[in-house]
Amino acid sequence: MRMTGVIRLLVLLATLLGSWFIMQTYFERSGRAISLRSWLGATSEPVSTLCSPPAPPKPRHKCANKRDCPADHFAFRIISGAANVVGPSICFEDRILMSTVKNNIGRGLNIALVNGKSGQLLKVGSFDMYSGDVTQLETFLQEIKDGTIILAATYDDAATK
Repeated sequence: MRMTGVIRLLVLLATLLGSWFIMQTYFERSGRAISLRSWLGATSEPVSTLCSPPAPPKPRHKCANKRDCPADHFAFRIISGAANVVGPSICFEDRILMSTVKNNIGRGLNIALVNGKSGQLLKVGSFDMYSGDVTQLETFLQEIKDGTIILAATYDDAATK
């Protein structure tokens, strides 16, 4: 064997060992162990872990909130629209009051009125604040009674008028 053949073989071995060292270091830091067994499809978990029952599902909270509300409070979630592409949605006590799916939203202000004691939906309205008539919004707001919860979300431009 010539001297160049030996040098090429040594460079190839050094490259392979260096790659293996880098991969070993990376996977140890990321918390995933790498071994020949894992490459061949064998699991590194003991049999007792494989046979354990699945974890219980995460609890579902009203309106997809991160936690439950206290017993004497209402759960709600308001998501305003993104420009004129994604419409807003208003959820109250795990009921969708306004959304693009219900087809009851419009450009501008979208307002839902809810009874503050019972949580019942009273009225919804959508008001175009770009080219619409402002008197419709004024009339809607003047009819609101005490004890009413007002939930509002915007869609596109709600600041022109």
